[in-house]
Amino acid sequence: MSPAADSANVVAMTNRHALTSIFTKRGDRAERGQARNLTLAAGDGAEHGQARNPTPAATDRSGRGRARSLTLAAAIGSAAIFTAATAPPANAIIGGRDATENYSFTVTLRDGKGVHYCGATLVAPQWVVTAGHCSHVPIGQVSAKVGGTNVEKGGSVRRVTKIVRHPDYTADPNDLRHDIALFKLDRPVRETPIRIAARPGAPKTQIRLLGWGMTCEDGNECPEPPTTLQELDSDIVPDSRCAGIDAASDICSRHPTKKAQSCILDSGGPMVRKFGTRWELVGITSRDGDEMTDPNCVGPGVWTDAAAYKTWIRRTTGTPHPTPA
Repeated sequence: MSPAADSANVVAMTNRHALTSIFTKRGDRAERGQARNLTLAAGDGAEHGQARNPTPAATDRSGRGRARSLTLAAAIGSAAIFTAATAPPANAIIGGRDATENYSFTVTLRDGKGVHYCGATLVAPQWVVTAGHCSHVPIGQVSAKVGGTNVEKGGSVRRVTKIVRHPDYTADPNDLRHDIALFKLDRPVRETPIRIAARPGAPKTQIRLLGWGMTCEDGNECPEPPTTLQELDSDIVPDSRCAGIDAASDICSRHPTKKAQSCILDSGGPMVRKFGTRWELVGITSRDGDEMTDPNCVGPGVWTDAAAYKTWIRRTTGTPHPTPA
């Protein structure tokens, strides 16, 4: 890594669900590279500073067309790069539909220009959980809008005052592990948090993916991400369907019948399932499940298993039993 890159603590991210480029306001966004994985600048005030094994841009994967591990190194003023995701799961998730209900726990994380760059989930009145690779934006330039299906309106908007990455989080693009982080809000919100599932569920368990990510693989077909929250009903599948998965802390999911999955800008968002009359958080959108063989979003995807980190979340937030949504 060059001295300049080292001093900037540039971390090469290979997550298929990150965003791709530096965005400006809607209608005036800068180039939106199609890579799903980007280089994030650390030095952002997170408790667990740099991720281990940072990979220089020069060693990033090449020759993969719309590669999921494209490294984007850039900054706007003091702001570093924002999450650029690579091929994850589905239709605005690709192949999804407009949200059929108002989920109180859904969160859009915004960069310094107020633009959505990752999803998150409200797990306590003053805490949201997201992917670790969504935590590299400088803390002073991150805000969260909690609740509501419109990415721009409604809900409660809060500043992020603290970022806590899992102590074992590894941002190595070739070996992304423990991809989870908690963001503390400047004050509690009125929206109801979601309860974390006791366990993820066996293969064929029906789940729902939520996000404001891109709704197609080709940026020419959907040049702008959706304004309305998207949802996709899908299934958990055997771990063997996803490459590079950690069975103890990850979940593999793939739609059983169609080309549908989370995609760019869905990173950090929730995988949920219905338990009785309420929703439970099952996973956090993390990365592609077959990026070495298929550069597209559709196909298997990997989610961080929320249940595996339940104790860490409770200890960090100091809220052992969040009110169920």
